Amino acid sequence: MLDPAFYVSARFPIALSLAVPTSAILGVTLLPLFWMWMIPASIGGTELAPLFLLIGLVVVGLAWRPHAKQRTARWWALGLGAWIIVLAGRTVAQVPAAWADADAALQTGLAGAGLNTAVPALHPACDLMALFIGLHTPPIAVDTAVELGDSGGVQLLGDVYRPHQPGPHPIILVLHGGGWSSGSRTEGQTASRALAAAGFLVVASDYRLAPAHHFPAQLADVQVALRWIRAHAAALGGDPTRIALLGRSAGAQLALLTAAVPDSGIAAVIGFYSPVDFTAGWLDPGWPDPLHARSIFTDYFGGSLAELPEQYREASPINHTAHALPPTLLIYGRGDQLVYLRFGQALADHLRAGGTPTVFITIPWAEHAFDAIPHGLGGQLALHAVERFLNATVVR
Repeated sequence: MLDPAFYVSARFPIALSLAVPTSAILGVTLLPLFWMWMIPASIGGTELAPLFLLIGLVVVGLAWRPHAKQRTARWWALGLGAWIIVLAGRTVAQVPAAWADADAALQTGLAGAGLNTAVPALHPACDLMALFIGLHTPPIAVDTAVELGDSGGVQLLGDVYRPHQPGPHPIILVLHGGGWSSGSRTEGQTASRALAAAGFLVVASDYRLAPAHHFPAQLADVQVALRWIRAHAAALGGDPTRIALLGRSAGAQLALLTAAVPDSGIAAVIGFYSPVDFTAGWLDPGWPDPLHARSIFTDYFGGSLAELPEQYREASPINHTAHALPPTLLIYGRGDQLVYLRFGQALADHLRAGGTPTVFITIPWAEHAFDAIPHGLGGQLALHAVERFLNATVVR
């Protein structure tokens, strides 16, 4: 019978096939993200760190037993397994403080607005089983490719996630990311299902994309979706007086601008890693710049900052914070190299100065689009925070 420990330490390629890819995936989280292909690997390495920690422990455990004839292979396997453990453990060690900081941010932000801080959430901040098998949600009803209306000659489509409980339910309009030139309403569908299971009527909407359509066409599309929601809310079991916006990246910018319109009828807004200031982003795109930010901005606006300064200013959420907006939840990752954390902090500061009840949550290990793995460490924490925030602001 073949000894598993001998198999790993004596057959170095087997240990290498486990350890090197895992180490590489985790290792890119310590390096600048020069290429877009590195981002999904980096997200996976951090969001699923407990899984990689387990893999590292298995590699070390199987390679631990000494074999005189295979000392070099054994030590390579032990070293690589230990490297995995160190990198994964680095993320796992940050989790308790991240939970505490998120809870404190919610408590402070909600209490400051006179809102109830003792609100429950269907999903916990971390379910260890979900890390390995995915999020489990009770059954819901889903209507796909629903026609929301015509906007600029384009038929906008939406997916509707309906709770099975009787309504009327608070409504969430979800706007996807993708740099305004890609993405679709199917982004974040696991989280949309989870929010519907928690008692929210969720509508995920498309909007017209650049470069074929320039700002502010996308804002007009959001209004089309909102008109459809208000017209059909009663039939869907929703409450049109309790509408929240939830956007990711590009969608978060659109959500924040929509909520900033006086008498918008929006009860709350949630922005995941939202762009904040296009003027500053053009002048200082940062380094590295894997998305080539200026080319994205040019596609979105139809020109450069020098050519269209007013559009750049109007599209920047930070320039619409002088008056109070609906209660706002901002979530950013400290490891985000596409939208830097300092921009999110500046937006939160401006919102508070303008009288907006603001909750600002930072996830230490998180990259841009970290919640693409909704059952990961940051994905679960963010979902828990979103549910608590919505239960405090739009559930009554």
